[in-house]
Amino acid sequence: MWNTIPPPHGSKPDPHLVHVEHSTRTWNMSGRALEFISADQKPSLFNNIGTQCQLAKKGHKARSVWENFAAMRQRYSLLTTVDSTNKFSPGSTEPVDPPHLFILFKGNKGGSVHRALLDMQVPPWLHLQVQEVGSYREEDMIDALRILCPTLGNDTAESKVVMLDWFAAHRTPEVIEFIESRGYIVLFHGGGCTPFTQINDTHLHASLNGRAPR
Repeated sequence: MWNTIPPPHGSKPDPHLVHVEHSTRTWNMSGRALEFISADQKPSLFNNIGTQCQLAKKGHKARSVWENFAAMRQRYSLLTTVDSTNKFSPGSTEPVDPPHLFILFKGNKGGSVHRALLDMQVPPWLHLQVQEVGSYREEDMIDALRILCPTLGNDTAESKVVMLDWFAAHRTPEVIEFIESRGYIVLFHGGGCTPFTQINDTHLHASLNGRAPR
């Protein structure tokens, strides 16, 4: 399902080049493939699936509706992850968990929504969070990174790349320092790179949109 990008036109194949089936080409002169985790948010609304609609009176001019998303209980956010080392395959009989998935709901920590989520039985790869404003903030991102980025050894050969976009909660000094303190390298997607490096958007989110009920 993922794309492998060949070497640049006119260049000779590098005997040390290790191709990985994802949307960027990677190489390591030691012959060891680059390992990465790509994380990205997908804001959503419960009424995206058609449980609510706007009514208009026949013959009257259509009315525009302004929604204050930050004040809505309808809002939730997904934090999807793609891990190059995860071997999960849908339909496989191998006992491998899918990559981690985080769902953040609008609610206060310790409040009724949070308590209800804590009572739910969920698989180990699914993580439920709450945030007063209903979207990711710095502390929520660090909570997720504690799970996504277990501390690596001091051997630099074990280093792993964390790929993020330029969302405000991703690029705070605290988030960057936390990732690096666990032994990871942080890379941000540059402008115009989405088709080539943002595999969450090009493959995972597109597939999710296609499967969502209408």
